[in-house]
Amino acid sequence: MRLKVLGAYGASDAEHNLTGYLLDDWLAVDAGTLTSKLSFAQQARVSAVFISHSHADHTRDLPHLIHNRFSQNAPPLVVFAARDVLDLLMRDTFNGVVWPDFSTLKSPITGEILEANAVLDKDPGIVNQSPYGDGWIVRMKPSQLDDEKKAFVTGDEYTVGVLQNQALPSIRIQPATEFYDYQAKYFRNDTQYHCPSGLTAAGPNSSTSLVAFSRSS
Repeated sequence: MRLKVLGAYGASDAEHNLTGYLLDDWLAVDAGTLTSKLSFAQQARVSAVFISHSHADHTRDLPHLIHNRFSQNAPPLVVFAARDVLDLLMRDTFNGVVWPDFSTLKSPITGEILEANAVLDKDPGIVNQSPYGDGWIVRMKPSQLDDEKKAFVTGDEYTVGVLQNQALPSIRIQPATEFYDYQAKYFRNDTQYHCPSGLTAAGPNSSTSLVAFSRSS
């Protein structure tokens, strides 16, 4: 068994860290000091944490660890603690105000992690400096992207036909299910199509203008 002492103090400064221990790279005992001493890759390997009690010097890094692992699409973190400790954490920390209740969150995209950005192990600040460039976290191969990406699109759905380069009246689509998918379009008999759709017939943001723009571009 390998024991790594990350911190063993009730207060922290430049030379002293809050309580935190790491056993064999996967089990943490207390979470006063975890993310502040472990790289992203090391955090992803921590699969369980035992919290001895709810004082801040033993729990400070727990929400940050969960957040960082979630951003890497790592498996759920198992937290061991007495019932009263768990109750206090849920009431005072993971209450939807201070921090989200991570137990209710799911990754929006499922798939296979192909690569993690090793640069972040040395300089995690790049995530904030260049989130769409050098600060990427993982590259993944989605397994259900066609279905899952629909959850990111909100609002009404419209369709506009084009006949001889002229846009026909727009139609507002109202599926009985959550999304207008293949089943709703071709098989269900409770999908509603509204014409007139309620969109204005003219203007820079009208359906006719958008169709004309897409045809000419």
